[in-house]
Amino acid sequence: MQRELLKHLDRLIEQKRTPSQIRLELMNLGFSASEVEDALEHRGATASRTAQDKRHATIYFLKECFDRLGYGFGATPLVNILFYLLSQNLFLVGTIVGLRNTFTLLLSSFIQSFSTSGYKNKKLISTGGYLYGFSFLLMALAFVLGKPLLFAVAFFIAGAGLVIYGDLSYFLMHATLRKERAPPSLRHLWRYGIFLSAAALFAATYLLDAFPIQHTTATTNISLASLHLHLSGYTLIFLFTAISFIISGFLISLVKPPRTSEQQPHHILREYAHSVKESLRVFRRGPYVKLLFTATLLTGLVHILGSAFYGIFIYETFKKSYLLGFLNVGIVYAPAVLLAFIGPYFSRKVRHAIGLAPTLVFGTLLTAFLPAVLYFKPLLPNIVVANGLAVIGSAMVGVSQDLLAKKILHEKEREHYYRASSSLLTLPYLILIPLGAYAVQEAGIAGMGIFFAGLAGILAFLVAPLYFILVALGNKERL
Repeated sequence: MQRELLKHLDRLIEQKRTPSQIRLELMNLGFSASEVEDALEHRGATASRTAQDKRHATIYFLKECFDRLGYGFGATPLVNILFYLLSQNLFLVGTIVGLRNTFTLLLSSFIQSFSTSGYKNKKLISTGGYLYGFSFLLMALAFVLGKPLLFAVAFFIAGAGLVIYGDLSYFLMHATLRKERAPPSLRHLWRYGIFLSAAALFAATYLLDAFPIQHTTATTNISLASLHLHLSGYTLIFLFTAISFIISGFLISLVKPPRTSEQQPHHILREYAHSVKESLRVFRRGPYVKLLFTATLLTGLVHILGSAFYGIFIYETFKKSYLLGFLNVGIVYAPAVLLAFIGPYFSRKVRHAIGLAPTLVFGTLLTAFLPAVLYFKPLLPNIVVANGLAVIGSAMVGVSQDLLAKKILHEKEREHYYRASSSLLTLPYLILIPLGAYAVQEAGIAGMGIFFAGLAGILAFLVAPLYFILVALGNKERL
């Protein structure tokens, strides 16, 4: 454990700070949440656990296990590939994936705005889990019936369910079980549960290859009297994902939330609309707010369009080479999931070593490495390395972007900025994402590399310089 962290912790304990105050101050100093929790436990600065805490800890441990498995089996790259195999239409896939991301961004912003009153509504959270789970059953049905539009509807339902369940369950968990009261097993699962997701993702790719969609000789027929169930890989992974989140939704229903006053839905909507209107004033703050929004817009656009097509390109390019089929996709994405575990730690180390501006620029260039490799040198080993570097780069940009916002905006201004930007991003995305999807449809799989080169160029030649300028403006503002 780092001496510097323990030194700061001892100082705060001597000042008789509460665990919440200690955690907030240490994280503001750049230490990760997991490091802070370990330090708190090591120094005995945690509170004792009640019977209610132990009950909730057991529920959240099981929920976290099913969540991690569900996120792996229902990984977005696999769903996107299956959507493409069903529709054979890159424009439809790109547009639907992009619009769902835009919709979930707006919905998440709305949920964040009433989280303090909404997190206790466990019925709503459980419904979100059920909705997310059942949407995968609907996707399986769409595949059986050969209905791409039904799949698209299920895909949108999944987005809504995921945001409701994921965002609100996070607030509920932190309201009913403080981190310092969580047992070591649960804290370890929070930290290392990503390994479960990676294993589930790789298992999903194995099932998709072992029981392929088109080759009926490798599928499984289960006969129960006159009932015949035709199972293939996509049926199994959708079924596992659905079961995981339906169980998680049920587990949430067992939690006893704190008693607080309820807000009526129409009051929440009115307050949210008013808060967005008020938040728009932050854009008058100076040119750096507009520059930060532009950088966020371009980065988000590249991420949405890239994530929609990276997996499809990898699958189609290497389906007859290397490990064949979906296992190639698993080889690319499973290690990247694991690298997300060290991303924040690596980001903090780099930032302390070279500063905020170089970290933002370096992280952006690492993110651009994947689309660049897909164009210039699309070999599977290169793509595995590039995707890992892109994941680390994304983590670096995410952490450093928050620090940049703190540098150029005060706390209240940051709240206004995040709320307003989520709404303002919607209109450009509604226009630019379908245009990008149309460009990919016209280029086809063979010409998709040129599109990826364009994405890499946006990151390297537009976003990276913008971040450098923003840090310079932030330093000038503080002088």
